[in-house]
Amino acid sequence: MHFYITNKNTKNLQLISDALERNFENIIVGRSTDAQRTFDDLRQLRVDVLVVDYDLAPFDGLALLRRLKQANILPRVIMTANTPSESLITAAYQNGCDFFIHHQLNSEEIAHISKIISTTLQLLSNMRVISELSGSLNNPYGRQQTTHHQQIDHVTDTLRFLGIASEKGY
Repeated sequence: MHFYITNKNTKNLQLISDALERNFENIIVGRSTDAQRTFDDLRQLRVDVLVVDYDLAPFDGLALLRRLKQANILPRVIMTANTPSESLITAAYQNGCDFFIHHQLNSEEIAHISKIISTTLQLLSNMRVISELSGSLNNPYGRQQTTHHQQIDHVTDTLRFLGIASEKGY
């Protein structure tokens, strides 16, 4: 997974980086202490997960989420804050936040949440592939028969591996 970290506190920035880098599948593509730079970087980079602090300059984390949504940049979001109010947490979730972490940051919590998000994104990717394969099987007349049979065999093997295709009529 590709992560981007934005936090005005360099100690928190390093703590989050260290927690994410424990998992070798995580790649940190950028780090910033400025909301405007984060917005500009996310327009150019491929980012799966954004770890963002609420207290940023020149605008806060919620304004950053709104600007990203308007620009159709939709990474998964983990937001952090010092002493968030209930309305702030509600607004964060309404603007696309997936997880909200209160400060004093815990590296184990960050690592665990990143693992949950990574697993979710991988499952969604796998489901998308299965959907594309099954969708292409609806119109078999547009392709050669050998390709059609290979795709049916591949889907059958995948379903059998998952334990779904154990009887006739699957």
